[in-house]
Amino acid sequence: MHCFVILHYKGLSDTLECISSVRNVVGDKKIIVVDNASLSSDEALVIKKKVDDLIILDENLGFAKANNLGVLKALEYDPDFVSVINNDTVILDCNWIDKVQSSYDALAFDVMGPKIISGFASGSVNPYLPLKSYDDVLRELKYQRRLLFIYKSSFLSFLLRIYLGIKKRFLLVVLENGSSKEENVALHGCALIFAKRYLKKYSAFCDDTFLYHEEDFLYHRMVKEHLTFVYDPSLEILHKEGKSLEFVSKSLVFRTENVIKSLEKLLKVWEE
Repeated sequence: MHCFVILHYKGLSDTLECISSVRNVVGDKKIIVVDNASLSSDEALVIKKKVDDLIILDENLGFAKANNLGVLKALEYDPDFVSVINNDTVILDCNWIDKVQSSYDALAFDVMGPKIISGFASGSVNPYLPLKSYDDVLRELKYQRRLLFIYKSSFLSFLLRIYLGIKKRFLLVVLENGSSKEENVALHGCALIFAKRYLKKYSAFCDDTFLYHEEDFLYHRMVKEHLTFVYDPSLEILHKEGKSLEFVSKSLVFRTENVIKSLEKLLKVWEE
């Protein structure tokens, strides 16, 4: 048995496309959608007809907590694996379940990440480049605090948006990683496969964050607990995020404030 947990927050058409791609996967599976308090009653009815379980939250709990609730529901089916994927992803391989099992048979992973095809980069965004130490986190925290100062200034934010808009038009990120299997690496949070043995000991994600840097908390857990994280490019998933990014000052302030909150908590974790 393989369970899929899809976190929904707005973007109904994306969620429906994601669900459709999961339904095309061959094998014994259950589909659970967790709505972060964004669905209308009519939208909920549309989704409910296409999945095994729909969890509608009364408030937006963010990424980690909402996904953890979905995984708890999935565990009621006693699955061998739980794939947790963003609603703006599309599974490109109908043999996903069989390939996950084959990878586990070969490498006995705790958590696995697939090849992630993105709209803003060539290659795969997996493996994820983590913050590997207290100093790394502190350096990033200082940088994000400087960014927040810029974003809260209308004039500076305007100049930055012009620069980023120009840069985005002419820049395609070329990633050299992602061509072969790798072990003990950080994995991108938009698509993660958790093995039963991992979920018997841990919640899928660390509950300390609302949004952002969930991967870095998982990387710290991997290092501290000597877990096996595997990247396997034989599985492929499309992540559409890069096509929908809009550099709006208000959203950047929201994002950066939450990034800072996550980094402050991550800093404490690395202090322990």
